Amino acid sequence: MRKMKKCEFDQEVRALSSAFATLVSKGLESNGDNNNMASLIFWRLEEVDDPHYRGRSRIFLSHPPCLCRYDDGSMERSDFNISDITTTAEEEENLIELDEASLSHISQSVLNDNMSMVEWIVNVCYSDVWSVPVMYFRCQRIDGTTLTRSEVLHALQYSESSGDSWDFVSEEEHPILGIPSFFLHPCQTSLLLNLLEDGLGDGKCAPGCLLLSWLSMVLPAIQYRITSEQFACLQEYLT
Repeated sequence: MRKMKKCEFDQEVRALSSAFATLVSKGLESNGDNNNMASLIFWRLEEVDDPHYRGRSRIFLSHPPCLCRYDDGSMERSDFNISDITTTAEEEENLIELDEASLSHISQSVLNDNMSMVEWIVNVCYSDVWSVPVMYFRCQRIDGTTLTRSEVLHALQYSESSGDSWDFVSEEEHPILGIPSFFLHPCQTSLLLNLLEDGLGDGKCAPGCLLLSWLSMVLPAIQYRITSEQFACLQEYLT
């Protein structure tokens, strides 16, 4: 089985975060496709001092929060901004002319729309136990309340009654930030890394390539992706 040392993970993260920065600088962002699966490319390196971790700092791959709409258990992966769910100055002027009942109705409608927005915060950390990268994510509404594991599984179109799905998406304290988070269980990651490394040619084993291949494989599990065009460009930057 393919294990990854902590120093190797750090090297992969540094190389890949630099490649993503280059990709963004060239304007190769991409919106969701017909399958409503948006791409995540704004990854950056985060470094946190951890006095409990052998007196050294720890680094991980982090992505800025992404907003999407959560309605009746389905997740709509589109690019939403806070400005998309607030009223404009012209709309506010029109509201002044409405009677109290109409205003109350509209205010509740805006509130409900806000409550349907869910913020996804995704990052990749190193597991000392499994010696592999692990994807962690948090899902919270605009008001700060978090989705339950059942809601997350439903949003990701997994069946709660399925043992494989229930084990696949687990919940624990984030190993670096100490925040309750969901994560994709790494029990099969070592095997996946082994297969991915075998598939990489000698010229494509530069630092960052293995983590990129792994990331492109696991992101669809949470309804995100790296497009084929973005993947090719990232691989070119790394090699």
